[in-house]
Amino acid sequence: MTSTFEFIPSFDGTKLRLKRDIQEKPRAVVVISHGAGASIDTTQYRRIEDGLVGAGYTVYFFDHRGHGQSEGLRGYYADFSVLVNDIKFIIDLARKENPGQKIFLFGNSMGGIGSEILGIQKPGYVDGIILSVSAVTGKDEMPEKPEDMTTEFPVPLPESEQNAATLANPPRRTNALGYMMGCAFYYLHDHYQEFAEPVLILCAEDDMHFKPDDMLKFYLNCASEDKVFHSYGHAPHKLFGSEAGPEALQNMLTWLDLRA
Repeated sequence: MTSTFEFIPSFDGTKLRLKRDIQEKPRAVVVISHGAGASIDTTQYRRIEDGLVGAGYTVYFFDHRGHGQSEGLRGYYADFSVLVNDIKFIIDLARKENPGQKIFLFGNSMGGIGSEILGIQKPGYVDGIILSVSAVTGKDEMPEKPEDMTTEFPVPLPESEQNAATLANPPRRTNALGYMMGCAFYYLHDHYQEFAEPVLILCAEDDMHFKPDDMLKFYLNCASEDKVFHSYGHAPHKLFGSEAGPEALQNMLTWLDLRA
């Protein structure tokens, strides 16, 4: 297995930091789309990446724009289509560089919201989607647009996530990030039932950001014929950084192995 780092221009020229973990004979390819305030260097995502690589998967893992070492105003999105198009760009690159391989998408939190929307707008674009603490049915209310969209605010970095890389590029956010997520939720309210991709939903029962009941509602009402739901008691939003993380990782690998 060979790992490489590269800064690669996305669909609009914004350079995204990309890590490739390339297997000589991969089971399949997995693209990781992380959550808000996270990066390639975040501990829980490294656990996911290590688990996938150890199971024989080629992994494409990138810092979303405005996160980690990627370009862009910290924690800023003009529109949720930018989030979706960055994910699509990395998928296109992975497909081009791995002809004939199945492509799976793992999305967590914010990255899962983008993955869910991509699944609705681009049916069949990948061979399956894993929605970790992110499968939602949306809200029927359009958020109010903040007057200040660009001022950066610091995001507290838990001690467990403090390392040389994260401290060198600490997470920050703008009001635009929350507004973008609100607009995405408004879109999903009218469209989530159109989601028909093979999907694994990982739910944390003590999630303070995305309601477990809403994730179950998504599971029951989305159009997918191949859908699996796992719920983890007393697990927080940072599912893979919790005691339930190893079980969630094993459930994910089992799901992938059956479809790779």
